[in-house]
This record gives sequence, structure tokens and C-alpha cells, in this order.
Amino acid sequence: MRKKKLNIAEQIEYMEYQGVKFSKDLCSIDKAKDFLENSNYYFKITFFYELYDFEYDEKQNKQYKNLEFAYLRELSIMDSTLRNIILEITLTIEHLLKVSLNRHFCNNESEDGYQIVEQYLQKKRAPKVFDIFNRDRSKINIYTRDILEKYYPHDFALWNFIEILTFSEFISFLKFYNEKYEMENFNPTIYSLLFNTNLLRNIAAHNTCVLNKIKTKDQTFKPTKRLFSYANRLKLGFTSKEIKSFYENPLIHDYLSILLVYNTLCSGKMRKKSTEKILLLLERFAKHKDYFQKDKILYKNIDFMIKITKNILTQSIC
Repeated sequence: MRKKKLNIAEQIEYMEYQGVKFSKDLCSIDKAKDFLENSNYYFKITFFYELYDFEYDEKQNKQYKNLEFAYLRELSIMDSTLRNIILEITLTIEHLLKVSLNRHFCNNESEDGYQIVEQYLQKKRAPKVFDIFNRDRSKINIYTRDILEKYYPHDFALWNFIEILTFSEFISFLKFYNEKYEMENFNPTIYSLLFNTNLLRNIAAHNTCVLNKIKTKDQTFKPTKRLFSYANRLKLGFTSKEIKSFYENPLIHDYLSILLVYNTLCSGKMRKKSTEKILLLLERFAKHKDYFQKDKILYKNIDFMIKITKNILTQSIC
């Protein structure tokens, strides 16, 4: 059955019907209306329902327990902040990987930049943008179109080819280059984590909720074993059993992956500036973590994410 469209007042009324509370000392109905009109929207807020327990009343309607609208509002703000942290880290990772590839290429006397692209296109699937360009050039954005019109199809060299690739395509090309030339600073462990990095980066870039999965356990999910031993070495005040539980959560697992890659690749002035920005965002992320103290799993998972971020960004571990 299709659901009825609800205006803001009706949305709040329906949330009250489901047991959501609007306490004046946390977030009144008036403040909730303002938030839903100007800062976020009902459908996005309801993603965080899955973090809370509920029971059915006599009419089989869901009734959420101990759920304040203020908690939903705060989770949505934390979620947005976390996505900004993820994007800051992963964009830095992508840039540094391209710097590393170009540095090796510039000193590689066996490569002119054209042959590696030709060989890659012969053996691997062409970038998606090629298909779009062939079908309808007007659908290519102006920032990419100039490069394609100038070099497509046979004049691409490494330095301009990587500018039109998605991050996942770039990872594939980087692996192809390394298999041929064995970059001395190429870290196989880091490469194995780039898939996790790309997955979380894409979710964050598309403004999709991530924090609603902070309590999720997925039987089909296969965590990377190296990450557990790595996290277990950090002095975070958690037991090995607790760390294993955190690590088996897909969101925390992938988030730990991007932190590890960042910590390995980023150094010097860039690390200092980027880390300062991330830690500032982290302050907002942690601002009201006390809201979730009654939920031990939610609170511990949030606390763990805060602690690993501070620990990894402020120390040289790898």
C-alpha cells in the first residue's frame, strides 16, 4: 500500500503516535518543526529508527521505546558530520595515490605514459565515461568533456587518463600499473583496503545515511583479518572481545580501513592541515554522545569511532 503524504505537522503527529517524544528540555515540537522545515527531512530522520527497540501495541502499531526526537535530530547531524569526515579523508587518499603514481611514472624510463594506457584499455574494461561520450557528448559535464574531446580515443596518456576515471577505475588502473612496474612504495595491505575505502567514499558522496548502520551485524559480511590485529594493537581502553565486535560491524570496519590508508599515505604539511580539519569535525560529531548512554551498544560503537579517529590521526602507528 502506498503511504499518504504528510505535511510537517502531520509528520510530528505521526511520530508522537509511534512513541517519539518531544521534550521541551531537549527538543520541543516547535524546534522539531523548524528542523524538519529547514535542516533535514522526515524520511531521512526515520532511517535512524532502526537503531531503537520497539514493541507492538494492541493494534499492531510500532511503539518506539525511550526515543526522543532530539536523539534523531542529533544522529542526523552526526551522520552528516561523519560523511564530511569520510569525504575529507578519502579525497585526500585519492589525491595522494595519484601523486604517488605520477611520481613513480616520472622516474620510470621504461614508460612513456601512452603505452600503459593502451595496454590497460586492451586488457581491461574501458572507463564508463567512454560509453557516455560515444552515445551523447552533451551528457558529459564540461569539466570532463574538454579532456575527452582533446584526447579520445587514442591519445590518452597516464597523466590525463587518470583525470577522467572514477575512484574505483583509478584503483584498477593503479593495480595494473603496479603489476607491471612494481612500485617500490606500493603497499599491498593498503591496496587490499582500497575497496572498503571506495565503498564508503561513494556512499558519503551520494549523501546516503551511514550512521544508521552503526549497530548492524551482517552474516554475509566478511571482514578483513588484518584490520582486527591492527585495531587490537591500539591502546583504546577496549577489550579484545569488544574490538572484535566493533570490527565485525561493516561501517566501523570500512571506516577503520580509510583511517589506516590515510595514516599510511598522508604525512607532512598536508597531514597537519587535513588532520586539523578532521579533528574539528570530530568535535561536533562527539558533542552530544551522552544522549546515547542508555544504549550500551550504540554508545560504545560511537565512542570507539571517536577514539580510533583521534588515536590514528594523532599518532604514527604504521
